[in-house]
Amino acid sequence: MDAINFIQLDSSNDVQVFDASSLLSNAQTESYDLFRSAVDDIKAIRRKYITVAAVSMGKDSTVSLLANITAHIELMKEGVLDSSSPLVVSHINTMVENHLMQMLCNLEFKRLREFCDSKGINLDLRIGTPPLAKQWSSLFLSGLKIISSARTNNDCSVILKIDNASQIEKAIERDYNGQVVTLLGSRMSESVARSHKMRRAGTDKLTAQDLILNDNPENRVFAPIMDMTDEDVWNIIRGAGSQPISDMPFTIESWAVNHRLLNIIYADSKDGSCAYSAKRIKGDKSSAGGCGGSARTGCYTCAKAVTDKSGEEQVKKPRHAAIAGNMLKVRNYIMWVAQDIKYRTFHSRAVDHTTGAVALQPNVLRAEVLGKLIWLLSQV
Repeated sequence: MDAINFIQLDSSNDVQVFDASSLLSNAQTESYDLFRSAVDDIKAIRRKYITVAAVSMGKDSTVSLLANITAHIELMKEGVLDSSSPLVVSHINTMVENHLMQMLCNLEFKRLREFCDSKGINLDLRIGTPPLAKQWSSLFLSGLKIISSARTNNDCSVILKIDNASQIEKAIERDYNGQVVTLLGSRMSESVARSHKMRRAGTDKLTAQDLILNDNPENRVFAPIMDMTDEDVWNIIRGAGSQPISDMPFTIESWAVNHRLLNIIYADSKDGSCAYSAKRIKGDKSSAGGCGGSARTGCYTCAKAVTDKSGEEQVKKPRHAAIAGNMLKVRNYIMWVAQDIKYRTFHSRAVDHTTGAVALQPNVLRAEVLGKLIWLLSQV
């Protein structure tokens, strides 16, 4: 075997030597400092208002909820809150969620209830689901609504999420006499467009103290992790729990021993999950509670994007190939028929205000198309 020659590094080689472990530890510590800042902001707000964590249980809302729970526990230890003080969490289940995210939510909410019971925390968990008459199948497989697509409307987002979230948020505000601040997982680094909008509106300068001093109910929305990057968010998630995914120079108490399932789902999908609140922070012009892009893990029936990149990533994994593969095929068929007018029939549901006559419009899928969709979805 030929000998391998090694070159001794010294100052004459112009090579920079650095301590990777130290750099990693510093980055993780910086992430925790941002998390602590979020906790302190929530603590200041919670002294005056009830904080409501609006969660999808995706990565951003999970970190926001971790900060809210940490703040609540610390305020209990400080004597500001007691066992009767509510920890309010809201969530929307559209009933057509991606099966992996639905599985995650079922597990996390079970763990959250058990954790709060063990800590003597008064958990007020509100999970909103659309009534039977306004569920996806009742609306879009009955001829009442044309399937929402990039070329049509946002009826599915409005009815299944925004209207549903509005009802929950109004009920919470009523139950707590309007003294409520909604915590969102919005972040500056989520997109360039969002960052620019938030900066133009001065949202990046909004502090917890500003919110406390401002007594306008319209502005009682706060994004505690707004300054975090993706790296910061994942550092917190991977370091949270009694048996965290990764060793970190900090500890964060969590309702779960770790967040490994969340980590796996994101690794098996494209990054992101959809918003689950009817509210938005000042300066964010995107639709409140609106659907994300094609790389988001949301409703498996979503036809708003031409390509479901998250679904396509999932089907590459053998463990998801059967369920996610069949869902993706049906979702792609839904998107196909939603885009093409030849799959529609005329429906007398409008009035021509010029003539006063009943107007026929191609705003309903043909009966045979609806029948095929029902058949396919029943098999999935």
